[in-house]
Amino acid sequence: MLAAAASGGDISAFLEVWLREDLLPDEDAAVFREYYRSYQRNFGHYVKHHYRNQTRELMTQLEDEPAARVLEVGCGCGTESLWMAVRGFRVTAVDVSKSLLRVAVARKGILERALGRQLACEFNCKSVLDLDDGPYDLIWMEQAFHHLEPRAAIVQKISSLLRPGGRLIVSECNAWNLLQQLVLFKLRGTRTIITHNGVVWGHERILTAGRLRREFERGGIEQISVRYFRMLPNRRWADTLTARLGLFDDADRWWVRPFYTHYNFVGRKRD
Repeated sequence: MLAAAASGGDISAFLEVWLREDLLPDEDAAVFREYYRSYQRNFGHYVKHHYRNQTRELMTQLEDEPAARVLEVGCGCGTESLWMAVRGFRVTAVDVSKSLLRVAVARKGILERALGRQLACEFNCKSVLDLDDGPYDLIWMEQAFHHLEPRAAIVQKISSLLRPGGRLIVSECNAWNLLQQLVLFKLRGTRTIITHNGVVWGHERILTAGRLRREFERGGIEQISVRYFRMLPNRRWADTLTARLGLFDDADRWWVRPFYTHYNFVGRKRD
């Protein structure tokens, strides 16, 4: 089942196998369940679509570069990195959490045994600021940039790791969404920069797409596109509603952008 899901074309089906099957040792399984606690509670029609949607630009860019060298920053338990590696890309993935990376490495071993082959996927417990092995053709960050500090140094480092003409894809929470801002304020108060896992850490310090664009422009990375998506929470009623009405919140309209919870930014490093 795992090999079939990994080789198929649906990344949500790949993740669902890990969510539903007992594949990991107990300690790693507990970490994995906590990391994906929302998806463990409900991984229905709507949120599956959201997860596929979140990786749309990533998959589109990789189709254009079949031998791409890819860096994932903030890889967590490694789902997207492993998905890319199965497709033949050379992947380096970093995170500052030892427990999450232990799960990612365990998943890699399980996946390699299921497929009967080695994957070009390296997991490293370090900050992106400590990397010096570029250049990369593509850098992917999913819900990670708002944790990375100090921002100016992070932007310059990302730019230095990307080859001229290389692409940066950042999937982020939309800071224009006031409800989301209130939820995060309740979570962290005014402490937006803390120490976490021994590094300076952005504490849910989300930003608008315009602010993200300006940050990376200073690093020599120009915007190609921004796409807003998703309005509803991960609840069963959202599955029912969108099953009846269709996925209405995929239509990116400028006048409803404050209601979207996420956006994907695609940038290109200047030659």
